[in-house]
Amino acid sequence: MVSEPIMAITNNQNTVATNQTTFSFITPFKLDRSNYMLWKNQVLASIRGNRLEGYIYGAKIAPNRFIASSSFAEITAADSSQQIENPEYTIWRSQDQTLLS
Repeated sequence: MVSEPIMAITNNQNTVATNQTTFSFITPFKLDRSNYMLWKNQVLASIRGNRLEGYIYGAKIAPNRFIASSSFAEITAADSSQQIENPEYTIWRSQDQTLLS
């Protein structure tokens, strides 16, 4: 499965990142006890705008970290136990960690 390009906003410029999310969010104010609801709405709007809600609500489940190398190329029976890192997992991890930061 190949991810579709994802729109991301960085420094007020639209950029397209293929298989990668660039997520940058700067609030015009710091979170404190008096502005939580406003801050929350700003953050959630940015998360939704970058199509990252699934990471927050658990709908975007991590794919298997490793897959059999036969998933990408024909191999001999002797090599069938060889595993490689799943590219989909790499993308998922990158997006998850970007949102976490």
